[in-house]
Amino acid sequence: MKRTHYPLIFFVYVVLLIAMASIPVSATTYNIYPTDPDNVSDIMSNQAQPGDTLFFHAGTYSASGTGTSYINVENVTWKGEGANVVIFDGSDIQLKKSGCVLDGFQVVNAPVDVHVYAINCVIRNCVFESLSSKDGLPIESDNCLFENNIVSNSTGEYCAFHIEANNCTVVNNTFTNNLGAGVSLYDVDGCIVTNNNISYNDYAGIEFYETTGTNTIYGNNIIGNGVAATTTGTNAPSFTYWNSTKPMEYTYNGVDNTSYMGNYYDDYTGSDTDADGIGDTSNYTVPDSLGIDYAPLITGIENYSVIGEVPDPTVLSFDLGTGSIIEEKESQIQIMADAFPRGLSKYNLTVNIDNPGAIKIRGITYPSWASDTENSSLSGTSIYLKAYENGSAVQKGAKNVVLATLNVYGKEFGTSANISIGVEELKDDSSDTIETTNETGKLKVTMKALPIRDSSLEDLQEGDFYTSSPQNVDGDEYYEDLNGDGKFSFGDIVIYFHDMSWIEKNLPIQYFDFNGNNNIDFDDVRTMFNKK
Repeated sequence: MKRTHYPLIFFVYVVLLIAMASIPVSATTYNIYPTDPDNVSDIMSNQAQPGDTLFFHAGTYSASGTGTSYINVENVTWKGEGANVVIFDGSDIQLKKSGCVLDGFQVVNAPVDVHVYAINCVIRNCVFESLSSKDGLPIESDNCLFENNIVSNSTGEYCAFHIEANNCTVVNNTFTNNLGAGVSLYDVDGCIVTNNNISYNDYAGIEFYETTGTNTIYGNNIIGNGVAATTTGTNAPSFTYWNSTKPMEYTYNGVDNTSYMGNYYDDYTGSDTDADGIGDTSNYTVPDSLGIDYAPLITGIENYSVIGEVPDPTVLSFDLGTGSIIEEKESQIQIMADAFPRGLSKYNLTVNIDNPGAIKIRGITYPSWASDTENSSLSGTSIYLKAYENGSAVQKGAKNVVLATLNVYGKEFGTSANISIGVEELKDDSSDTIETTNETGKLKVTMKALPIRDSSLEDLQEGDFYTSSPQNVDGDEYYEDLNGDGKFSFGDIVIYFHDMSWIEKNLPIQYFDFNGNNNIDFDDVRTMFNKK
């Protein structure tokens, strides 16, 4: 009678299910049309998975068809064909799960339009017209982005748009012709409001309501509002940045400049004596004790071509490993750059070792991207090295870049040296000079490593030795860790027994004379054993 192995079949079945579950599922795009708006609810409730997109084709989606729409699956994108052709009329949209994106819609005649309840959400390229909620369009979760939108003609009493969360960014939007404040910051911290047109809002441009945190507001046009900014009777935050926190690189009237940048206010009365686009005869005092703009713009932000923040200096350093070089052996250390925000085109560096009796440089290896390399003749302790980047490897934003690897040789046990780097020339992709901060390092020469092979042989090669020097692991004067693995074990005693003659010939015996008789002998082995 043939037997059926049910346990085996079940096991194979489970394995197959697990394997199928582990196969990545590609994102799905669902097409949405005005003729079937109820399809949205069905997809979001029963089909959509993280990473999927609902693409809304041109047309008007009415409240009677959609009601309040919920983006209630993480990392789902609602993508409209364009805010000029995709219209939600009278329908609210709520972002309920983290990482959701709303992109390319026009929402009109809705009480709120959009409500953000989840972190890391994005709203971009949308138009919000005639909101009626007194609190405007609210963002109530952290780390959200609101960019390239228009919010206009809202009739809400307090504001057209408000943030009630931390670390959100509001950039490249227009808030105009609204009854309340254009933007309201309600008890927020770490928010950035930049490059927005905040204009002709009846109550105020920007409202700070019960906000105590530190926020940054710069590069905005704040014009034609009831007042530039207000606290609506609440206490002003202790500090607000009304200009960029780092110098900016920008072009104004065809001239390149570097300066902190504030905002443009239509009631600023100062002047620009050095023609860099920044008011320099007076600062701008923000109403309601909200602070001072120390770099007010002399005209609208649209008249400045802003490149970006001046990058932090590139940090040049050495990756020294353990910082130890074994006597009469070579080790490798790397010259490192922490970041190249604007890429790298070439370098001309110097390296100096301040104690020629301790360490010298015997070789240089360049990375594969380096071309037209050149360096001092070797060996030496004060060298230069040059290289060009071939144009594709070290791009803008590159981090932790190895510029070269140096082969360094330890000359005498017990000595040490400082190693430093200098910059003759360092250029980015635009051939502009890269500013640097240069770090130094310290190297020490440790004693020779013991042989792994029979120490009586005469033809010992580089690979015949341990990779680490003997170490003193217990704080006395003796080096009992002979293989350099960081601990004293029975194996070290065996090594000592086999290599006594080599130790006596090649190493300072005072560190291995465990019985103190000024000789290397079998009694030292016994003393080591008793010590263990």
